[in-house]
Amino acid sequence: MVFDKLGTNAGLNQLLLAVGSIMAAAVAKEALNGFSNWLSWKVRLAVNYKLLDTTTARLHSLPLSYHRGETVGDS
Repeated sequence: MVFDKLGTNAGLNQLLLAVGSIMAAAVAKEALNGFSNWLSWKVRLAVNYKLLDTTTARLHSLPLSYHRGETVGDS
């Protein structure tokens, strides 16, 4: 019954519309997934840069006597 309707023009048009809609949804999903991945990495790198910058600034602001009292890797 389903395959009989595919022989008609209307049945073929409906099938192509359904397949096209599924393909469009898949492409949209992949595009949104790519955008989400790009955005999450942008945020992660920005947070990492800010943490490293703040930590380095804090270590550089400590007095020299603090660094002399610590061994390598402690501060």
